[in-house]
Amino acid sequence: MFLDAPFQNPDEWAHFLRAYQISRGGFVGTQSERMTGGFADRAIGAAALPFQGAPFHVDVKVTSELYAQANAIGWSGATEFASYP
Repeated sequence: MFLDAPFQNPDEWAHFLRAYQISRGGFVGTQSERMTGGFADRAIGAAALPFQGAPFHVDVKVTSELYAQANAIGWSGATEFASYP
């Protein structure tokens, strides 16, 4: 079995947002103007920030400290439309 570090692949952000949507009961995406996606907590982007140096850099290791930083992010309770194909 092989595991990839979070956000190591180009489409990880879309998978992350989609998983969040499904976890909140959103089984069908929505369309807003010319974008597809769904509504997600406004703070969700902050949870990805600790991993921003990882994409396309296999030399960057995801550590337990990065996971701790991401896990410390609290949801804001406010949602906004997030685009993901």
